Amino acid sequence: MLSSELDLLKPYIEMESMRFENRFHYEIKMAENINAENIFIPSMLIQPYVENAIWHGLLHKAEKGNLMVTFSLKADMLTVTIDDNGIGREKARELKSKRLLTKKSYGMQITQDRITVINKMEGINTTCTIIDKKDSVGNATGTCVELNIPVKKIKN
Repeated sequence: MLSSELDLLKPYIEMESMRFENRFHYEIKMAENINAENIFIPSMLIQPYVENAIWHGLLHKAEKGNLMVTFSLKADMLTVTIDDNGIGREKARELKSKRLLTKKSYGMQITQDRITVINKMEGINTTCTIIDKKDSVGNATGTCVELNIPVKKIKN
């Protein structure tokens, strides 16, 4: 259920905020037409994108960052937007390549593979779009991830 996902997501973000000495501000917005108790979505689909926004985008900023997680519902499609004003994916890749890491991160690939499997098993079409935000001169201004998840409503 969406409510269960929120019950995990909120303390996760709060914990990361405290862990990193409040280096980012966050907000979770839920559209008024959403009853989180009535909507079933696959578990742990949102958290990896939030984690990436925090770890790879916001924590590398010199100033305090912002993270906005927004939930909206139109017909039977839940749109989850994870929007940050971090350093952007290109700069994050540069920083990662400068570090001598022997371990490759597979988080996003695993999540995309899960989406593919869920789509096949459930006969749905969950999509993920990642937007590299830039200012008018092409400087990175963060990343926006948009998940579109067909929802099943649970009848009470």
